[in-house]
Amino acid sequence: MNVNKKTPLELSLNNYLLIIDTLYFLYQDSIYQITALSKSISINKEFTDLSQLIIYPNPFKYHQYPVKRIVFQNLPEQITLYIFNSHGEVVKTIQANNTNGMLAWQLDNNKGKKVATGLYFYYIMDSNQNKKKGKLAIIR
Repeated sequence: MNVNKKTPLELSLNNYLLIIDTLYFLYQDSIYQITALSKSISINKEFTDLSQLIIYPNPFKYHQYPVKRIVFQNLPEQITLYIFNSHGEVVKTIQANNTNGMLAWQLDNNKGKKVATGLYFYYIMDSNQNKKKGKLAIIR
């Protein structure tokens, strides 16, 4: 079954198991997010810090994923994301003022060109100066 964000999903589940990683829904003009983590489900309208940050896929394998992006999920509304290469040089900077909890890096640099295979580092800062850093791997 193919589902995109613009297609309403209607299911009759009779002896079937539907597994959804992330579901967004609109209720009274607010977007809510349901995220399945391990065997628990958390429902969040808005994330206020970076403590629940999820990044996927990591490592990113070009041959395995048709959509060429890495997703940063469970973000506060306003963030600045820096991607560094293994030499410590900034290859991508993204400032977002309305993330709706999620941001996708298209694996490009600040000039719009695809980045090379390798190890990268991310540094995220929100509007309250909360910070989070970590590693990303891109494999071809």
